[in-house]
Amino acid sequence: MTRFKYLSSIPLAFFNADDRDGAADCLEQFRSVPRDAHGSFSVLLFDELCADMQVVADGGEASDALRREV
Repeated sequence: MTRFKYLSSIPLAFFNADDRDGAADCLEQFRSVPRDAHGSFSVLLFDELCADMQVVADGGEASDALRREV
């Protein structure tokens, strides 16, 4: 339940980040504005899962950690 209050502070495309297009969109949404413009939860997710999302955006498989968070 606690996580739901953060839904408006992360890139909307994160919910599809285990898919190639969704991961690419999420990375673009995050990188399109300065890092300090994002909420702390968004920055935390990006820091922990950026490399995993990049793998998916490049055509690889989603990691278990990424699938769990998505």
